[in-house]
Amino acid sequence: MMDKQQREFVKALRQNIELTVLEGKNDIAKNILYRNYEKALSELARVTFILKSFFLRFYDEDIEDMLQRIGTFLYSLPKKPQNFQIPVKNHGKPRIAVILSTFPKFGGHAISMKRWLEYTKDDFDITVFITNIYNESIEGEHLEELKSFANVVTFDKKVPFTERVTTLQAFLTVNDFQVIFSAHNPNGIIAAPALYPVVDKKDVKVIYFSHDTFHPFWVGQKFVKCLIYSFPFFKKAIAATLPKKAVLIPLAPNNPKNEASKFDCEYLKEKLSIPKNATLLISAGNFQKIFPFMEYNYFRIMNEMLAKYKNLYFLLVFSAFNKALWDLMTISIPITLLNRIRLVKPTSNLNDLLKCATFLLDTFPKCGPGVAAQALNIGLPVISYKNKIAPFINNFLIHEKNAGFVENVKDIPKAFEKMLEKKEHI
Repeated sequence: MMDKQQREFVKALRQNIELTVLEGKNDIAKNILYRNYEKALSELARVTFILKSFFLRFYDEDIEDMLQRIGTFLYSLPKKPQNFQIPVKNHGKPRIAVILSTFPKFGGHAISMKRWLEYTKDDFDITVFITNIYNESIEGEHLEELKSFANVVTFDKKVPFTERVTTLQAFLTVNDFQVIFSAHNPNGIIAAPALYPVVDKKDVKVIYFSHDTFHPFWVGQKFVKCLIYSFPFFKKAIAATLPKKAVLIPLAPNNPKNEASKFDCEYLKEKLSIPKNATLLISAGNFQKIFPFMEYNYFRIMNEMLAKYKNLYFLLVFSAFNKALWDLMTISIPITLLNRIRLVKPTSNLNDLLKCATFLLDTFPKCGPGVAAQALNIGLPVISYKNKIAPFINNFLIHEKNAGFVENVKDIPKAFEKMLEKKEHI
């Protein structure tokens, strides 16, 4: 009964999402027709967020055409009388522009970008554009570190979409950047319309940086000349299924393996009402990574494991864990088992929480190889499976002795049982 209810929930939700996308695209087209570009970009922000979150498709030609039309029109408008020239900071080095949607203190994207910028700061004159700053005062210390070696231009999220697009276009046009290195979010509706006409007029190459995951959907695919996928550790990775125009670069771990930690795990367990001797399974990432679609059912696996192992607790470290996901979890897991699930907000030092866990359960259907690598780096065993959406992103786990790597998500409980037996015999 529970499986049928769950299937009906997911089917209805997917149909509703598809309808929402279709209606949204119609509204965008109307707003473009009447040259109401602010409303068009506002609706594009909503629709592209849905597309990148729920695995509906990899590419949407209508969306790309709309972004290109908006960007081209805005590029043709007279520019404000403002000085867009950016001073050279690292003289004698090639100038590159780096475009970010956000630059938070935590998460795989921020960690990977921070490491890449640190590695390249001596070889390039870098200007970083951040298009969606929520609150610069909160991110002040974080941004000051970046400003020590790069020019940083921030765009307040409260400023209209069209104004941010035209301002970014002006900066990219006036300054002579040899390469534009864009790490915009998959739904980066500031970067994409800004770049379309700039790339066309200046014939500049754009490299798109994807932080260790192949996004099911992302905007700007028509103007990107090269993709870069990064793993936050030095390790050979199987990359046979990388797209043709993609390359793979390794990045060192953000936290050394022997780093001393003063974090009190006993206090954490006490605060979260987790028994000291409990087996603690941790998962971390964005809620979209575990949104279930039929065979990819994270909650069903949780339910099976919680029912079998009475001393097992789950610690979920997810951002944007919304009501729809909570409703689906409560449908999938009985109330008697829900009391062994703990939800906590993301932290800038995930290692503290990882060191308190017994195992890391990789997210699915969208896996998190950055978190998996971070866990392995501190000696935490990882349970994962061969990802069907993008197999290359976690195939490195096949070669890890400390990982339970399975072909199918249904076998995750068996992998957990084997790893638990192995741990108890050590």
